[in-house]
Amino acid sequence: MLVLIMRTLINWTIADPKPNYRREHVQTRPVARPVQARPVAKSIQTRPAAKPRPALELPRPDYLPRWTASRRLDAAREHAQWQKNFDNAAQ
Repeated sequence: MLVLIMRTLINWTIADPKPNYRREHVQTRPVARPVQARPVAKSIQTRPAAKPRPALELPRPDYLPRWTASRRLDAAREHAQWQKNFDNAAQ
């Protein structure tokens, strides 16, 4: 009986019912992480890309020759004439 009274007295006065220290959590198994099937591709840049500079030497586009149907026909005629002259010279 004396033991019960002493326990009660100790619990009321000395023992702290709520300890203010935090107990460390015991980890029972590793935390599951999301599965990554394939690593994300990173772009590789070896050197900085050169900035395009305008070509000042080229003429305007309307001065450039165009391969139209009539020019192709003329070129085919000129080639046929040249081939004929070449064959005749070889004989």
